[in-house]
Amino acid sequence: MKKHLVGLLSIMIIAIVSYYFIHIVSAGTVSDFSINMSRHKAKEFADYEISFTISSSFDSDETMILEFADDYDLNNLAFGGIENTGALEPYDSIDFLVDSVSKNLADSPGSGDGSAIGVAVVNRQIIFTQNDTNSFAADSDIVIKIGHNAAGGQTNAQIMNPSSSGIYLIELKGDFGDLDSIEVPIIANDSFYFEAEVSPEISFSLKSEDHTQDVTTCDLGQFGPNEETSCAYYVVASTNAGQGFEVYIEAPAPGGATAGFCHTSQTSECFPDAATISSGTNAYGLGVEAGNDINEEGDFATDDTIIPADQTLLISSDSVYNYDETDLASKQSSSTKITHKISTAAVPGLPDGDYDQVIIYSIIGKF
Repeated sequence: MKKHLVGLLSIMIIAIVSYYFIHIVSAGTVSDFSINMSRHKAKEFADYEISFTISSSFDSDETMILEFADDYDLNNLAFGGIENTGALEPYDSIDFLVDSVSKNLADSPGSGDGSAIGVAVVNRQIIFTQNDTNSFAADSDIVIKIGHNAAGGQTNAQIMNPSSSGIYLIELKGDFGDLDSIEVPIIANDSFYFEAEVSPEISFSLKSEDHTQDVTTCDLGQFGPNEETSCAYYVVASTNAGQGFEVYIEAPAPGGATAGFCHTSQTSECFPDAATISSGTNAYGLGVEAGNDINEEGDFATDDTIIPADQTLLISSDSVYNYDETDLASKQSSSTKITHKISTAAVPGLPDGDYDQVIIYSIIGKF
């Protein structure tokens, strides 16, 4: 009897509206203050990347402090992750970069040229203390990564977002001379379809090939030995952001298993990720056809590529972008076609049944 394998992609969409308001204060303020978060959902663990350019130098023995608003929870970060309580230090899941160069961190500031910057997590504060020798000049670009996005990010060593939706303040302070703050939006739910109509404005959806309906699945149907099949949909994004948008893709694996297109019950049975899809081999991959004035990023510029397990930039635009709804041809040319492709060997060697994969998209407006 010919075995049939059934493939279904479940798609979860995360739309992130990146916008901020800087509060001017009397002391020196930083410039280009921005925050990129992996999740904006209330009471959800999230990675944070905080960037700014200092107007005051960060000299020996001085402190630089990030203070998070009430209802933020930094406890898991302080202990290095709930699965490793007490075994790891906070700096294991924090990176501190100066002009793109990562600096050494430790639980206390070091002595001598090139020695460590001290890091302490106290209640809702992350405190950086410069060593007793070095100084980072004014106009230095600072990037602070907190969570899994740090080079040594540990399991669950992330920041817990506030428990309810609203606008929350993150302050930059310390005795190094600069004071500033930024407002962060926390929303009740950032999963599934979300369209933000605010000023600034950004919208995102996935459309069927004829652009008549929104979709959250891509059905590969049934396939047998020595076959090749595919399914497709369109990524649609619009924004009035002057620098356009960025769309990210990831396929996280539940339970820490290897990501991939896998059997729903026998999760170790998966189609291999591959950049070439053709009948005669077991393979699974993604094809990207970007619309007008949309950039295919990285490996996605090739005909076929694997779907990464980690959040990876998929497409971007460089300026204000509008979805043209004049007719079907205009709709297709102003959006990006995503094709999921699969092929099987003459003897697939995989159990019959249902196979699936969860895909997460994120969009950021570059305001």
